[in-house]
Amino acid sequence: MLVVIRGGGDIATGIALRLYRSGMEVVLCEREQPTAIRRTVAFSEAVRLGETEVEGVAARRAELEEIPELLELGIVPVLVDPEAELALALAPDALVDAILAKRNLGTTADMAPAVVAAADILAIGAMKGFYERGVRVPEDISVMGFDDLEISQYLTPGLSTIHQEISQKGEKAVE
Repeated sequence: MLVVIRGGGDIATGIALRLYRSGMEVVLCEREQPTAIRRTVAFSEAVRLGETEVEGVAARRAELEEIPELLELGIVPVLVDPEAELALALAPDALVDAILAKRNLGTTADMAPAVVAAADILAIGAMKGFYERGVRVPEDISVMGFDDLEISQYLTPGLSTIHQEISQKGEKAVE
């Protein structure tokens, strides 16, 4: 399964690591000048440095044509592709919008058959936005959250979500 992640900061990297360790192929799309604050735990550093490593997983700045080889080597490709236009040529199975912003910065329902938000609250916002545009969840698009908020179980339709070990993430960030 190929997953494209918009963003490369610490939250996006945490999502990428979880998906990577679950056996999925992951490609990150970042801007030319990343704005990550916790750079030591962010794959976005590959844009600036050429390559980086987080929790034993390597990431490398890549061009579109290099992606298949990097994925084969187990290296996470990081494209300078803030709109994910190049990455969508890969026909991903899922798209994760891990850009932490107050409004949607261009993620649309036609980018992939599924959208994974960086947090449940963002997924809930995406579901509301899709509803307002007449896009049906889950019939037209699947939406998944990423922190297992209790409220997620009470939504209609329900929200699939991935549990995060917040305390474990904090310990890793301190290391």
